[in-house]
Amino acid sequence: SIVGENPTIINREPWTEHAECRKSGPDDGVWFPEKTNHRNRAGKNICDRCIVRAECLDYALTHKERAGIWGGLNTKERNAILALQRRAS
Repeated sequence: SIVGENPTIINREPWTEHAECRKSGPDDGVWFPEKTNHRNRAGKNICDRCIVRAECLDYALTHKERAGIWGGLNTKERNAILALQRRAS
């Protein structure tokens, strides 16, 4: 999972206790897909039902996570948000 057993994130971010990806298992192909829509969609489907999706996305944007599905968005989608934020400031 994207949150998985990463002690840095789990110990620092209380929202991770409720993350759906934590329950989904360690299939890195779902969270770090190889440019395939099928695998990309699998991770996003899990995010769609996650109650801490907004917190996860905020974490990824704040920490500029460079890979994986975070908060229901892939790297390209998060980079687009970051670019918009830079232009707005």
